[in-house]
Amino acid sequence: MDHHVQQSILLHDGDFHCIFQSVISNTIVVFTILTVILQIETLFHVCCRLCSTIPVHPKLSDVLPSTACELDYPFVAIQLPMMNEIDCCESAIDCACSLDWPKSRLLIQVLDDSTDEQTKTVINKCVHRWADRGMRIKIYRRENRKGFKGGNLANGMLHIGQAAYVAIFDVDFLPTKDYLMKTLPILIQDPTVAYVQARWTFTNCKETLLTRMQEIAMNFHHKCEQDGRFRASLFWSFNGTGGVWRTSIIEQIGGWGTDTLVEDFDLSIRAYAKGWRSVYMHDVECLNELPSTVSAYLSQQHRWTSGTIQLARKQAKAIYQSRHISWHKKLYCLWCLFRPCTHLINVLSLVVIMPITIFIPQPYSYNLIHTCCKISTCLCYGMFTIDEFYLILFYIVFSSATSLNNACATISGLFNFNSAKEWTVTPKFGCESNNICLGTTLIEKHSSTLKRDENVSNALSEKNIKQSYSWRALFNIYLCKNHFRWTYQQIRIKLRSFRLYKRNFCMGAYLLVISYLAFEKRAYDTGIYIFSISIMHFSLAFGCMGRQNQQSKHII
Repeated sequence: MDHHVQQSILLHDGDFHCIFQSVISNTIVVFTILTVILQIETLFHVCCRLCSTIPVHPKLSDVLPSTACELDYPFVAIQLPMMNEIDCCESAIDCACSLDWPKSRLLIQVLDDSTDEQTKTVINKCVHRWADRGMRIKIYRRENRKGFKGGNLANGMLHIGQAAYVAIFDVDFLPTKDYLMKTLPILIQDPTVAYVQARWTFTNCKETLLTRMQEIAMNFHHKCEQDGRFRASLFWSFNGTGGVWRTSIIEQIGGWGTDTLVEDFDLSIRAYAKGWRSVYMHDVECLNELPSTVSAYLSQQHRWTSGTIQLARKQAKAIYQSRHISWHKKLYCLWCLFRPCTHLINVLSLVVIMPITIFIPQPYSYNLIHTCCKISTCLCYGMFTIDEFYLILFYIVFSSATSLNNACATISGLFNFNSAKEWTVTPKFGCESNNICLGTTLIEKHSSTLKRDENVSNALSEKNIKQSYSWRALFNIYLCKNHFRWTYQQIRIKLRSFRLYKRNFCMGAYLLVISYLAFEKRAYDTGIYIFSISIMHFSLAFGCMGRQNQQSKHII
């Protein structure tokens, strides 16, 4: 009797083991299929970008006669939303006021939500300076920040007057003088076009490792995804700044939305659902600043990701019911809305699936497919940022690590948590600070120090001063004291601004343990990959990749 009981228990254990292995294998197959789908999307964008014909856009001379007077030019409003960004506000106003367009047909709206009195003073002085030169420029301030940036832009629309078009630039954007000359002709010529978007380029992309990683991602987005979608006549979103809208369409589709964190995406979706077209101008560039601190970057990504999911909940039904879009374009548009959910898949794959494959060996084809996907991603992203191609493997690890932040943002947007209702302004440091690299500054400092030492030594030797070495020693002691004082100040700044990102720290510790187990099981390829992601999580946790939070260069 006992023998039969033991046999039945063994059979049940065997069945359970088989069922468990079957569930694990099927789960891994599903995750592999999703990985392949994501890679197919990337390859699709590359094909659309490289295989489609380059669109030809009209010039201003094609839509306005050479004998046109100022009154023949359409009236254009420039909106500059800003808040406490003292290091960039003057340059943004100066660029907007310097655009090549008849001044009588231009209105500059400084939409200032600043709460800092010093920032308000700087803005007031700059606006008054341009007003004294005859520029039509006004400041608009609100009593509260209701609706954040969307509410600020909506407030500006109330005072836009007779402007037929409105160009929008965030405070760190520096358009070229001929920006309006290049972007407006297509809007003037084609009344079915709702907005025109220029391509982003970056002032500080070489500043830190963090900005280099962002450059790779943003170049692929703007040079490949946005341009490829436009050429394939698929949905693509207005990027929130660096573009020009037809004001009548903004009013027709309900104005700027204030119930999500992505007012630009919201407006684009509503225009697309109504059948309006949009144009992406790859050859028109607009300089701007990348977030240079880890906190700023993660905050920006959280806002974009959670806001997109908020918008998916809000507009998915409208897209599905739209009569102006074909069914395959509806599917693609819905995919764009729900795409942030793939960050959840990436995190689950890293946290659950990959550790399981260490203990339960999978077919060789599984690893082969994932390896091919990674290589394909490297090639696709690398071809649009050739000068940073040597960092492309580093970028793959970086994107895997940042998926954790984006996955949390996705959950926040799905359930509308408080973190999905907050708009944190991305800190800006201005162009001057962007162009000054700490390493370059130190090199210049040391090279000038060596030159001064050499000059002192030569002067002393020429005069045959017996105590030249003692004088030089004193001089070097003075320099060392200054260097130690500078180092001490930098350490104090870092300690004062230090912030530990517990989420990344815990994930880094977990993956470190998993990588150790992978090496123990002789799964060296998986162990190396997980270990590198673990180190990246620790780098993000301690804020090592970007610049340290600094005070403004404007001192009260």
